[in-house]
Parts: sequence; structure tokens; C-alpha cells
Amino acid sequence: AFVSDYIRFYALEKEGGVYLDTDMEVLRPLDGLLNKGVFLGRSKSGHIESSIIGAIPHHPFIQKAFAFYENDTTFSTSNTSPIVLENTFSSGTFEDVHVYDASYFHPCDEGEECGEETLVGAYARHHWAESWVPFAKVRKLLRKTGMMPLFKHFVRK
Repeated sequence: AFVSDYIRFYALEKEGGVYLDTDMEVLRPLDGLLNKGVFLGRSKSGHIESSIIGAIPHHPFIQKAFAFYENDTTFSTSNTSPIVLENTFSSGTFEDVHVYDASYFHPCDEGEECGEETLVGAYARHHWAESWVPFAKVRKLLRKTGMMPLFKHFVRK
């Protein structure tokens, strides 16, 4: 996962564009979002996610996130890309970084029924495959049963 994080931020820093996880489904054109400096999305729990990131080349926000990976020697799971994005966002003022609420890119959580009315204003939908995560099947079960927030509460402490 850390190699893909490094490459994701390297490409965004050098070339700009849109990064999408392989389990993201684009529902509407993203063109209207691309003229902004950087765009990100929050999950329904309120956390910034790294499953979709749009950026212009050499943006200071992306440069700062990429610098973390350039200097990281721990490769700790406490430094996943969503956490790096959260830390980067809270570390300064970035006027042209737009963090959209869950309705834009993450309108449904894993296991949640996601009907047409939920997707009406969404630009994309995350399918939450989590192929890189250990115990992905357990995490999916926790989401389906509504226990994921409790699990995350204890894991992040």
C-alpha cells in the first residue's frame, strides 16, 4: 500500500489530474471539479478519504503530502494515505483545496443500500473493496453490522 501511496502522490505532484482507487465508480463528469486546485472527499464518518483526489500539477498541498512519503522510513499503518491527507489538511491553510462532503464521492458506506435517490448528486461512488487491508472481510462485516465506528474508535487510540 505504501508503494501505491508514494506513486499516487508522485504522479499528482508532477502531472496533476485525478487519482481514483480501482473500486471507484465515476457517475458524472469530473470536469467541473478539475479547475480547482485540489479536490478531495470525506466519507460519511467525516474522514478525508484518498480514494479520489484531483489536483493541478505542483500544488503545495500535494507537495506537502508527497514530502511525507519522501521522508517516511517507518511505513507504519498509522500513516495510511487518508491519515496523511488529514494531517496535511490540518497543518495549514490551503485556500484552493476543496474537501467535499460524503454526498459527492462516498454517498454510501460498505453494506449500505445505495439506491438511485442516494446517488442523484454524487460524482462517484466508492465500492469499499479494501483489497490492500488485512482482514478486509472482517472489516466488511463490521461495516454491515454498524460496528465499524466502534472498531475505529479503539484502533485509533
